[in-house]
Amino acid sequence: MNYILLALGIFIIASALYDFSVTAFIPTREGRIAKKVGKLSYHILFVLAGKDGKNKMLNYLGLVIIFAVCLTWILLTWAGLSLVFISDPKSVINSTTKIYADVWEKIYYTGFTISTLGTGDFVAHTDGWRIVTALAALMGLILITMSITYLVPVISNAIQKRALSLHIAALGESPEQMVINSFDGEGFKSVSSHFATLANMIFRYAQNHLAYPILHYMHNANPDENIILQIASLDEALNVFLFHLPEEKRPTYIELQLVRRSITAYLQTLGDKDIAEKNPPAPDLDTIRQHTGILLVNTDPYSLEKIYNSLSKRRKLLYGNLLNDGWEWEQLQGKKFKTDLDVAPSYV
Repeated sequence: MNYILLALGIFIIASALYDFSVTAFIPTREGRIAKKVGKLSYHILFVLAGKDGKNKMLNYLGLVIIFAVCLTWILLTWAGLSLVFISDPKSVINSTTKIYADVWEKIYYTGFTISTLGTGDFVAHTDGWRIVTALAALMGLILITMSITYLVPVISNAIQKRALSLHIAALGESPEQMVINSFDGEGFKSVSSHFATLANMIFRYAQNHLAYPILHYMHNANPDENIILQIASLDEALNVFLFHLPEEKRPTYIELQLVRRSITAYLQTLGDKDIAEKNPPAPDLDTIRQHTGILLVNTDPYSLEKIYNSLSKRRKLLYGNLLNDGWEWEQLQGKKFKTDLDVAPSYV
């Protein structure tokens, strides 16, 4: 018996099962192995796509990463169990010739055991190894079944993510246009009914993001369906509502703050690693003024500098998140719904 191989095999099995359990069953955690595999897969595909958010290859990012993570768990379990069987030269025998299995035959035996195929050409030699074989089969069944089960809520939440993106995009094709579209001729209070719904959807998305961090890799090459672009656009529109509209014209502070806090909850799931080096440009207040006729406030250079310096960390995080997803800040502007089924009025 080679106890070093036995200990190494048990360690690898325990690491894979722990990582799987933490990722699949603890709502606010992601296993280290899953996290590293996800990041590596993301960066490889991102580079292959030319770091271009509009590249449709990136639409398959989430699927590839889910597959890579689940496959890693299965392969690690297979490798660990193989080492356990290899640690004893007499653990497995050929069912016909009764000759002890070699290393490759034990790897093959472990593979069909955890996949529960049970072809029967090799069998455990002793009662003790038969028990290990039964445990390996049970472990494989649980791991494979739960990996598939893990995919169901991820796909469901990815659909909710897309619905949220489309909801925000429907408000306007840029932050400035979101504000312009909210103008009812006298003020902007009519948009209040949308804010409660949006806040609820974004809060839910932020919690789903914590429970299933793999959602972060679910990319969409269509701007109107890309959550990162849409949340950045909405947050910029909120800056205008909060800091540049007269108080008597804008929605109530609590309505604006509710959406603002929901976006903050989402940003807190990202951490500080994605912060951009420079501030993005401020919203185009002149366009809003021209199309609404509203006299905006805090538009002098001193007030603008003070406001956007205080928002620097938040906006840099949004900007960095955009860059890491293959977009530029300028792409918050421009037509998103490219279809002749829904022709919107032009504000040129």
